[in-house]
Amino acid sequence: MEKLIIKLNDWDYECGDGCCSMYGTEISLNGKKCDNEYSGGDVKQSLEFILNELGYDVEIINTHED
Repeated sequence: MEKLIIKLNDWDYECGDGCCSMYGTEISLNGKKCDNEYSGGDVKQSLEFILNELGYDVEIINTHED
């Protein structure tokens, strides 16, 4: 079985005057980076990226149950 290397790279940014900040996690699979720079904050997009890179055709359904 091939070993998969999933790299999670946390990042943060603060604007010059300090009034705003952003953060996220870059995700890469075997050296290929997910196109969405905020991918770590979006579980659905992160799963789609990983599974598509592995050759799966996926449909992820996000439900909210009260």
